[in-house]
Amino acid sequence: KHGLAVLNQNIYIDDVFYEVIHSCPKHMQITTSNFTSTSVDINWNPGGTETSWNIEYGLTGFTQGTGTTLNVTSHPYTLSGLANSSNYQFYIQAYCGVGDSSIWQGPYSFSTPTCNPSEMCMYYLKGTDSGNNGWNGATVTVQQAGITIKVFTVTGGSLYNDSVSICNS
Repeated sequence: KHGLAVLNQNIYIDDVFYEVIHSCPKHMQITTSNFTSTSVDINWNPGGTETSWNIEYGLTGFTQGTGTTLNVTSHPYTLSGLANSSNYQFYIQAYCGVGDSSIWQGPYSFSTPTCNPSEMCMYYLKGTDSGNNGWNGATVTVQQAGITIKVFTVTGGSLYNDSVSICNS
């Protein structure tokens, strides 16, 4: 009984769905840091008392279930053996025991640099539009060893200043 004072009034309920609630809580605040040309640190706050997690990773665009899956017991976790100048995605899942895992979270993305930060130098691009034609939508592509590091798009104004970090070797 709906308890409305007027007879023949209806209550409608819409968009009801059934969802399995996992007993293993999902983790929070997933971050990446300490990038090198072949590794990255992945960190998170556990969602409960779990002490084990699954990480699945691969090159950007991989289908979940086809990546490399690791079971790790500490965080942050250093994911190593990566290729430099590459774009990656990863998923993470709390593991609370046989048949008891959180839902996978992700994808999260990161990129490995061409070289380690200690091996980088800052280069500056400075230009003057002497033709006074607004650069005509010019672009400048900076590459190192055939890998595009940055694309500058120059629009408007007569002066252009920007910078890019590239490897010093």
